[in-house]
Amino acid sequence: MKPSRPSLRRFGLVLALALLGSLWIDWRSSGPGAPPKLISALSAAGPLKTGAARVDLDPKLPATVAGYPPLRPTAEKLAGPLSARAIAISAGGKTIGLLSLEILELPDALARRIEQAGREAGFDAVAAMATHSHTSFGGYDDRLVAEVAGTGRYRPEVADALVARSAEVLSRALQSARPSALQIYPAPAPGLSFNRDDAEVESENSAATLAFLDQEKVAARLVIFAAHPTLAQRGAPILDGDWPSRASAALERTGGISLVGQGALGDISARPPSEEPSKAEAMGEALAKQILTAKMPQESLGELPLGFAEVEFALPSASADKAVPGWLRRPAGNLLSWIAPRSARVAVLRLNDTWLLLVPAEPTLEAGELIRNKVAQAMPHGSRSALVSLAQGYVGYAESPKAYAAGEGEARRVIFGPDLAPRLAEALAVGIQALSEKKP
Repeated sequence: MKPSRPSLRRFGLVLALALLGSLWIDWRSSGPGAPPKLISALSAAGPLKTGAARVDLDPKLPATVAGYPPLRPTAEKLAGPLSARAIAISAGGKTIGLLSLEILELPDALARRIEQAGREAGFDAVAAMATHSHTSFGGYDDRLVAEVAGTGRYRPEVADALVARSAEVLSRALQSARPSALQIYPAPAPGLSFNRDDAEVESENSAATLAFLDQEKVAARLVIFAAHPTLAQRGAPILDGDWPSRASAALERTGGISLVGQGALGDISARPPSEEPSKAEAMGEALAKQILTAKMPQESLGELPLGFAEVEFALPSASADKAVPGWLRRPAGNLLSWIAPRSARVAVLRLNDTWLLLVPAEPTLEAGELIRNKVAQAMPHGSRSALVSLAQGYVGYAESPKAYAAGEGEARRVIFGPDLAPRLAEALAVGIQALSEKKP
């Protein structure tokens, strides 16, 4: 005897209610997860050779403007070139590539493809980062959360074009490599940034600068400065690289190629000295001026230890505890944990006694201090470090456990809870330890 339609409807209703109720059962895994895993480590020493290059990303128009939640405008033109820049660094027979892309973020899948393209071009390792420009183009991240929250509908051809441009600029940088020397120094940048969550907390207001010299002329620079690139007009149908693009262009007018990367920017905003001709232009020009007038070391490094390590670590369970009402926290966390990645990668780049700590997150100032303090215990005596955000992948904001527990700072934007910053530090320490023990 076949069941009646009312019986089927009642069964369907009961099943639907059961499924809905199951959302309030915690599906998420608990515990620290697997320990960090060293993926690769290389170490060398010898005379330094560097090369650098820049290519236009040349996005196909019309293009989605990434950086903010819907509704997103469609751009028909560019405010100026959006670029990929690369530096090839060689010593002792090993070559590491540094790559900067003027886009919002660098998803893990895209980072892995770029690393592979770099190896095929002749690099032993590649460190890639995004400038975090909030008015660049989207379409390259196939993760649902990213599509909804910032980059728009995924288009494979956009991701393919980014990989191709990255391979091209890395190859050009490698081909241009010449004997060089390195200078590392801080460039004071007072007043050019502020803490958007607490005006009484002083931001770092300094740019870590690595200058690669060819015949005493700057052939390439890496500049790390923390400030959100949100100065270009929001909602305009124009692609814009914001202040990092302007700073690179201003520095390059004096010669060489200049990569701009982000520091611990999670709660840091840019403060341009004026709004003319535009806020982004004023900010980029002001930062470039500070770098160009900063006091440089008298001595340069023509020979140095070079090292690179990449470490995979387990991500904490995803949650939305600080972003949604209490009654929605468990189902929202369940859904996030279902679609969120389970692991991510960090990398460490060693240049003499300076260590670049590359993380796939946006640490706040407090979280950045936590990370640096923890990894300092693993570093050789006399070392210094610079935190580089939005590199090797992207997993969102990282807030300190203290601020997260209190619901302060950027806690409402954190997807992976209070343990993300400590896990980033733990993974970085594994990479540092591997390079400290590995002989060139």
